[in-house]
Amino acid sequence: MKKIMTQPINLIYRYLISEKRITVYFKTNTFIQIRGKLIGFDEYMNLVMDNTELKDLKWNRTYTIGLCMIKGHEIVEIKNVVE
Repeated sequence: MKKIMTQPINLIYRYLISEKRITVYFKTNTFIQIRGKLIGFDEYMNLVMDNTELKDLKWNRTYTIGLCMIKGHEIVEIKNVVE
């Protein structure tokens, strides 16, 4: 069985097309997650998200952000929101 490698940009494009909420994990601050709908990205993996919430895992608080841009060099992991 031959495995096919999926490029990260293709996976991000699938998240954009599916219009599902995603969770973004950060390199420098592991206590923070941002959840929202992906509405745009570029070749540097900078993300534009809408209806976003910032979840502070250290203090167990959630803040509503709205529209935001996340720099690609801070992102460690992106995955679907499981609710």
